[in-house]
Amino acid sequence: MTIDVSEMEGLKRKFERMSGKAVEAIERKSALKINLAMAGHAKERAHVQTGNMRNMIDSNGFVERGPESVNMGITAHASYSIFEEYGTGYKGDPEVPHTSKKSWIYYDPAMKNADGTYGGFRFGFPREAHPFMRPALYDHLDEYKSILAGDVLEVFHD
Repeated sequence: MTIDVSEMEGLKRKFERMSGKAVEAIERKSALKINLAMAGHAKERAHVQTGNMRNMIDSNGFVERGPESVNMGITAHASYSIFEEYGTGYKGDPEVPHTSKKSWIYYDPAMKNADGTYGGFRFGFPREAHPFMRPALYDHLDEYKSILAGDVLEVFHD
């Protein structure tokens, strides 16, 4: 996600004059707030059958400052999260490649067997996509920009 502050020339000039440490502090503070908000939005949109996937969405606090950007991320730790996000087979999201098969067999190391051991083969069938991560980002960009703007204005408040 890129938030462009070039439209606010005065703010941009002040930003450039600030010490690197102050800028980093604002970026980190804003990124952590945005990170938590984004995880909340992902949880709201998650397709729920058991609640497992929703409960495994984590704002994990990943914030990394690059030379020209601040990167952050949220994680959906459930092993099947990607299949919920993009779907599978011919019912999957048409923006990404999918097989046209009507069914397939795959190995699931998390499958619990009757004897208490784990691992086994399952049948896979086409499933519709239930996006939750991408909407958590793209549907709330204005909110995230407001968080950043609020944190910047707080620093410059007289």
